[in-house]
Amino acid sequence: MINLELKDIFISKAAGQPMESVRSAEVDHGGIVDDRYHIDKDGLAQGTYSNKKVGVIGRMPNSHRAVTVFSDGDFEASLHKFREMLIEAGLDSMEFTPIMMRRNLFVSAKLGLLNALLSTGEILEFWGSELKLAPVQMCTPCNLPPTYIVDPEKELKLGMDGYTKLVAVQTAFKIAFAETAGIRTTIINPGGINI
Repeated sequence: MINLELKDIFISKAAGQPMESVRSAEVDHGGIVDDRYHIDKDGLAQGTYSNKKVGVIGRMPNSHRAVTVFSDGDFEASLHKFREMLIEAGLDSMEFTPIMMRRNLFVSAKLGLLNALLSTGEILEFWGSELKLAPVQMCTPCNLPPTYIVDPEKELKLGMDGYTKLVAVQTAFKIAFAETAGIRTTIINPGGINI
């Protein structure tokens, strides 16, 4: 087991809605209560990639999307790479913060630690909490964060220059965070969490 320091908790009540930072949250066997990926009594959730109907085949089980974790070490390294790519593309280095990643638990951990846990299967624990999570899979970068930096509707009205800018930001984001967008977990033991 590895014990992690929790730096922030982010939730979103509905698919596509902004994330919000909360000081504490309750995690039950369905996920983080009040988050879009929390699984209801019928086994369904309301996140963008959730199985919203019983019996959907071919998608990842909702239990593997209930709680996502990402680290400051991964975020800082990827953010540096992302900013460099934007500057290379002739774009300003735009503000990008951890809440924009659309992940749930932001922890203090060195670069690569979370991905390494996928190999070892070590259980994640959090200081002062009964919560235990099992790593399941690496997250791919979410499609929404680039839209926080570049407004697609505004840019597309500018014609090809706007479209080129939007694509450049999306591409840079996907490349920079390809290996560091966090991990998906399943809940081994529920518990309350606090910052």
